[in-house]
Amino acid sequence: MEDWKSGEPNDHGGLENCVFVDSSKKWSDAGCQYDRCFICYNTTSGSFITYNDCKNWTAAQHFCRDQHTDLISGPDQLNQMEIGTESCTCNETKDNWWIGLSRDTWGWSDGSNSSFRNWSISDPVLNKSFTDDNKDCVKVGPQGTFIRDYCNQTRPFICYDNLFILVKEKKTWEEALYYCRRNHRDLAWFIDHTHLKNMAQQRAKVADSDAVWVGLHYTCFLEAWIWVNGHYVSDTNENWKVPGESQCGVAGAMERDGDNKWVKRNSKETLNFICVR
Repeated sequence: MEDWKSGEPNDHGGLENCVFVDSSKKWSDAGCQYDRCFICYNTTSGSFITYNDCKNWTAAQHFCRDQHTDLISGPDQLNQMEIGTESCTCNETKDNWWIGLSRDTWGWSDGSNSSFRNWSISDPVLNKSFTDDNKDCVKVGPQGTFIRDYCNQTRPFICYDNLFILVKEKKTWEEALYYCRRNHRDLAWFIDHTHLKNMAQQRAKVADSDAVWVGLHYTCFLEAWIWVNGHYVSDTNENWKVPGESQCGVAGAMERDGDNKWVKRNSKETLNFICVR
């Protein structure tokens, strides 16, 4: 359900691609380059946090994603949020806050409907002053942020496959196993197929944890390392970073850095993990 203020959205004075709410929770569109207060939400604590710092929409989104989950998003969250207990005195935009609603004409080349965007703060694409420069394609900067560019530029490029998916949630090995089997197919396994291992390594390199769980675990009953698909693997396999004696309660993870070697970790540790689709 939309809850626009009377007369909004109106693109007053130009293209207005971002949305703020006032103390009555009514929505208004505005240029994304203006500084305003903003509201974050945190899924872990189930809380909403009002910030009186003055940031443009993109900077506010970066802050919320770094410190919490994201900018407050959706009517349900806004209805739960109590606005008005704190006064926003950010420049001339008194008592209104950025929320996680924006108009985005950018799309992924495979036609997917992913809403993930990681625009560089130095290239605020949602700023209305950046609409007519013909930079209609996107490159990835050094920190993994998105930067617009001309489509006729020649650059290195990145392909992807859809066999493996990195889940950037921290779970124990068993929790990761259940998650993958419930939402995908299984925890990742690749035995000695070099191309499969390489695909998994590319996922591991962008993890939020120093290693990622894969579908490899040690069973004390059989005194052996086994993939979740039933194949055995040697404890002295060259993929191991530190081969040697194994023990109960350990599982296999792939390191994020270096050569992405397999490491033995306590299965109760919480790490990102790779699922096979």
